[in-house]
Amino acid sequence: MIISADQSKWAVDTLDFALKTVSDPNFWKDAKDKYAAGKDLFTLATLGNAWAEGAPYDFLKSAELHNHICPGLTSGYLMAHFILEHYPLEKGQRYTIISSPVWCKEDALQVVMDQTPGKRGLVVKPLSKEQKEKISIPNPAGMVLIWDKKQKTGKGVALSFDFNTLKGLYPEDTPKAASILYTAPYLSSPDKFVSASKEFNLDETMFNAICEAGSNPWEVAGLTTP
Repeated sequence: MIISADQSKWAVDTLDFALKTVSDPNFWKDAKDKYAAGKDLFTLATLGNAWAEGAPYDFLKSAELHNHICPGLTSGYLMAHFILEHYPLEKGQRYTIISSPVWCKEDALQVVMDQTPGKRGLVVKPLSKEQKEKISIPNPAGMVLIWDKKQKTGKGVALSFDFNTLKGLYPEDTPKAASILYTAPYLSSPDKFVSASKEFNLDETMFNAICEAGSNPWEVAGLTTP
């Protein structure tokens, strides 16, 4: 049951968000106009089913920031846990996430890793179509820079995310609202989807060049084709 404010009165929608309903593309065609909850149906369906499937707390908090669950947010969650598992920080080190290309993943990276633009832990750099096409690693999903400010040394890791594997978990015509019902069992298996395509050493000049405004981080790291 969904209770929504409808101008001067309350409206009630009674819906079953089970797999059969949310997997039906026909349900979503006119759902926004048919039900008082309108566009909030997508948010409620994804959050409700994630909770019902026992999704982890930090995944639900990521969805709270993003306002719904989709494959893009899921990719960010998996990337965050891949980084934390494979590249734990040593004393004196900190993360800087280079978000490039940009999609929904950034909201999960902020929540799970506590790396935000305001704390200079997340640098967001959109790319043009032409710039994306010149990246030399497969399925580019961004970089993590592991930097020691005192020693002025660090390591960069170029990350790839395999959306084909993620979307292969459910039928091709599955609506986004149903994707969490198929992907929830794999939220603890980031290695199935995320890989480190390239590691490279960082000095202060390179670190600053990657982070600064106006630069293409992939070019600076030498990971583009002519």
